[in-house]
Amino acid sequence: MSGPTVPDVPSLGSDDCQVWWASLAHSAHWHTQLLDEAEWRRHRRYLRAADRKRFTVGVALTRLVVAAQLGIRPASVPIDRACRRCGYPHGRPRLATGGGLDFSISHSGDVIALAVTRSQPGDGAVRAVGVDVEMISAAAADEALVGIVLSAAERTAFRDLDAAEQPAAFFRYWVRKEAVLKATGDGLAVPMTHLTVSAPDEPPRLARWHRRPGFPASLSVHDLEARPGYAAAIAFVGRDAAVAVHDATGLISAAHLMPA
Repeated sequence: MSGPTVPDVPSLGSDDCQVWWASLAHSAHWHTQLLDEAEWRRHRRYLRAADRKRFTVGVALTRLVVAAQLGIRPASVPIDRACRRCGYPHGRPRLATGGGLDFSISHSGDVIALAVTRSQPGDGAVRAVGVDVEMISAAAADEALVGIVLSAAERTAFRDLDAAEQPAAFFRYWVRKEAVLKATGDGLAVPMTHLTVSAPDEPPRLARWHRRPGFPASLSVHDLEARPGYAAAIAFVGRDAAVAVHDATGLISAAHLMPA
């Protein structure tokens, strides 16, 4: 890129969170030029072309939006993916230099979601964000997966639903939990069954966390409106944020943003 900043990305306020939606349909060859060495190694490990595209578009979108907020070139955005448990580059992505921003990325089917917020909104407060999007599939919401994702209380309510309602309800549970676990940084280290969230037709909230009785009070959860056939949610640890939704089509498909 020739310019120091990325155009058409609004400035992020102290209590704001931007959610950017992108699609695989707007994948461009120049996106790969925004991958660093560790990301290239991960890119090559994906066996399916669609998985490689999802990952690449997610990285490109992250660097474009974060670069705009920091006022630097997208290729210069330092993303640290080191796992805090083992050190391998498969952990929750974060800015290696701090930078006062926190972000989360998710992709499913041909949809990619990026959430970016201020990690230090002021007054000593802190904030971390997690976002999740999942394509709704009736086949995925089978009994085996239900036992892995839903807590005992959730399974009882889930089984009372009509069969036609269960797939959408199951993935609503899923994205709310996944968003929370991304925001906390726990990821797959905590079983989803340890979390109990509100019913899919109720306002989203974390009702219970096994062996962390006081933790739900520090979390806020919001449902996101995704494309038809998808479910999505966002969660914040610490201070809540006002969520603004943006279409990333123009941003990730703009040929003039191709790195020099």
